[in-house]
Amino acid sequence: MPSSKAPETAVSTRTHLHDFFAYMLTFSRLYSEKAYILSRGFIKQALTWPQAGLENEIRHYYLAQGHLKEVIDHARVLMEKEAPRDEDEAEERWDADVMGSLTAGAKLSLKVSHPFP
Repeated sequence: MPSSKAPETAVSTRTHLHDFFAYMLTFSRLYSEKAYILSRGFIKQALTWPQAGLENEIRHYYLAQGHLKEVIDHARVLMEKEAPRDEDEAEERWDADVMGSLTAGAKLSLKVSHPFP
């Protein structure tokens, strides 16, 4: 049975769906970026003012096991990445590294609140 929708309506619906998914992907990336920046703040605070009773565990995890170095190295890589040139490159980076790259605002926030030696 043929579709009751006119061809223009089907194309219009596909365009709207594409726009919606593009918006949601952008929103998801920005949300993940914000969560990433906030988690760096948590690490800084946990090391600066450790919760009573967890001092040894926090220091052991981040300092003795080398996880702090991994966090800093990853942040440096993200800071050095340039913004993607187009949507395809952004999607490819997103698949390769959950963060892909950071916006200029996120880079500034990371530099100001979490300076790297």
